[in-house]
Formats: sequence, structure tokens, C-alpha cells
Amino acid sequence: MHSTGAYAAVAAPRRDRVDVVTGPLQGTTATALLVRPDCFIAWSAGYAGTLRAALTHHFGLPR
Repeated sequence: MHSTGAYAAVAAPRRDRVDVVTGPLQGTTATALLVRPDCFIAWSAGYAGTLRAALTHHFGLPR
């Protein structure tokens, strides 16, 4: 299980395209979500795939 800090560290190389927001996820059992600008949930902790792969797919490689 990752902590919020570990997920934020994975997203850090894409900070020019991804904002990290922390807080409670009321109404869900997810511990982390990747939400695209169109509000589509692109990744959820505990489901298929990795955060790094989802970030690359939706936001490209880190710069």
C-alpha cells in the first residue's frame, strides 16, 4: 500500500501537467485517484494498472 506521499512522488515528474491534491475521498473506498481534466477517473488505487502507466498514457512521458 502506498502513502499519499508515494503517489505524489510518482506524479512529481509531471507537475507541469498534473496537480496533486490531498484530502479525504468521501463516498469511495479508493485511497488515490487520477482524474483527467474532463473529470474522467483514469486510475484508482487498488485496480488494474499502475499509476505510472496511467500517467504516461494520459499525460505523456515526464520532461
